[in-house]
Amino acid sequence: MMFKRFMIKITAMMICVLLLAASFPIFVEANAANTASFTFVGADRTTVNAGQTITFTVRTIGANYVFANVGGAPVPGTRQADSIAGQTNWSITVSPMVSQNIAVFANTANNMVGAASFSVPVTVQAAVHHQVAAPQMQQQQGVHRIYSITETQATVANSVTLTIVTDINSGSVWLTTEPDRHLLAERVSQDATRSTWTVTYRPRQFVPHEVQISANHDFALGRTLVTERFSVRLIAPFVRPATAAINNLRANPQTVDYDRASTITVRTNLETEYVWAQIDGRRVNARRDTSTATQRTWTIQTPRLRRTETIRVYANTTDNVQGAASDTIRITVRGRGESDARIISSPSPSDIREHQWTTIEVRTNEAATHVFAYQDGRRIATGDRMSTSGNERRWEIRVNPTSIENITIYANSSNSRSGADSRTVRVDRYRW
Repeated sequence: MMFKRFMIKITAMMICVLLLAASFPIFVEANAANTASFTFVGADRTTVNAGQTITFTVRTIGANYVFANVGGAPVPGTRQADSIAGQTNWSITVSPMVSQNIAVFANTANNMVGAASFSVPVTVQAAVHHQVAAPQMQQQQGVHRIYSITETQATVANSVTLTIVTDINSGSVWLTTEPDRHLLAERVSQDATRSTWTVTYRPRQFVPHEVQISANHDFALGRTLVTERFSVRLIAPFVRPATAAINNLRANPQTVDYDRASTITVRTNLETEYVWAQIDGRRVNARRDTSTATQRTWTIQTPRLRRTETIRVYANTTDNVQGAASDTIRITVRGRGESDARIISSPSPSDIREHQWTTIEVRTNEAATHVFAYQDGRRIATGDRMSTSGNERRWEIRVNPTSIENITIYANSSNSRSGADSRTVRVDRYRW
């Protein structure tokens, strides 16, 4: 997908914003007292049919909350797992029903006061169900029936969904909200005697009102047509699915001694029902502690840590990693567990001769940043990293032993023997 660059109006800050697949300016505003700001803005499209989705991709600095305003209804953003250092990636999916300007906000608090914002004009090309011309006059024997009309859960904000049950021979059902406005319903199921239909529409004003439902063998008037009036009371409005969010992560202590544990405190929104962490390749569940009117607090007790680790914490409304919010926190382990460097194969060659220059090949994991050799209690050579492949690093270290004392090769994440992994190379007496 091609990127286009746009002019941006900015108050109290300057940021560079890119928008995907759009051709209009974005206006970004921020309160000088607010520390949140946008560094990237993207949209997968800006022209849709009613009910289709638009996904915004944004990147922020200093923001705890990102949300969009669609027709007066807030749509929260979802924090993404691929956030980069110092910046957070968010995704917002909206389903506009009419053409409008959609405002997206970033803030340190969950409100619009002092928030950074940008506005995107979107075009909605069609109604939820296709509006059609008036039905034609036709004749057919037998009268159709409407058995029931029910308000059911609306599928989009500020809309109404009606479920209609008719006789099996009804081939068309439509809704009339005004004399010249007809919306066709969609058949969703049927059995031997009855058909079930649904129609979703957005009233001009979201207040109780009356509509007309018609059914016939075709989209047509005539003696077989059946029509009923129905009072819409707005008893089944759209309910936005709950989404989990991580507001804050804190470790106490964040630096621990080797083989010691830490406690991670997690603060989430009220919709969060499950919190857990992935530590050293295994799942550790959180314990729910306290709740306030706006957030919940959880604690995760880590196992005894033997290496520095970046721990990923998950939060979700269900016990599933799919769709979960996530964030990371780094806990530093000092002392013997500071290095996780390893020599992953025996040095080659494994034996060399006294007073003879030899290049020894050493293979380590990616945690190793230093390779060096000792003989007779002193350092005699330092290795050069030659290549990296996947999680493996290849080193060469050139030595000229001055005695038949064995040489010890060390690999470490620091330039020290403390906590290092080691292998021994035998030295044979040189034969003249």
